[in-house]
Amino acid sequence: MKAFEGIKTEDLEREIAARKAAKDEQEKPKPLHNPDFKPLIASCVAAIEKIEKEGDPEGDSKHWIYEAGMEAVFGKGVWNWIRDKNT
Repeated sequence: MKAFEGIKTEDLEREIAARKAAKDEQEKPKPLHNPDFKPLIASCVAAIEKIEKEGDPEGDSKHWIYEAGMEAVFGKGVWNWIRDKNT
């Protein structure tokens, strides 16, 4: 690749190692001191109402409740941390 012409392999390896170390140093999310469970409760109530009326054949209620729970406990930024750990 032309973008890397003239750059020593050692320099590239050092840069990759530095980026990996920075990624590894990201602090693991901690539970919020005052979590807001209102969205989680709303998701749970909506799921029960949906299941009562039409069922939940795709099982997507579990997904939405999981997301609401993670955001309630760790905040919306938890998805950035999860995304970064999975890339």
